[in-house]
Amino acid sequence: MTDQHLIIEEELRELAWEGRINIDRMLKLADAMPPGEDRERFLQAAETLKAFCAQLRHIAASLPVDEEDIPPEKITLALARLRPQLERAVRDYLAIAIQELREIAETPS
Repeated sequence: MTDQHLIIEEELRELAWEGRINIDRMLKLADAMPPGEDRERFLQAAETLKAFCAQLRHIAASLPVDEEDIPPEKITLALARLRPQLERAVRDYLAIAIQELREIAETPS
């Protein structure tokens, strides 16, 4: 397994872990909020982040397993497939987040 593969796999795991921490924080904040639209938005944002982190875990799981006998071309192919998957996951997450921000900005105070 190449150093590049190990670095990418570790980065994906860290991103997913950080997402779980943020989801937990968001849920705690939502629990402390009074019932209403803001609380529901927090819960919805937490679910969106949860789905994004699940995508990251899925991408990380699709990498070749840690075996010394994996041919370099298989690792190269797996890494090449990561980019569009990551781009799609980030694009989908950002589209939802941007839409949510627009809705918040349009909501009267």
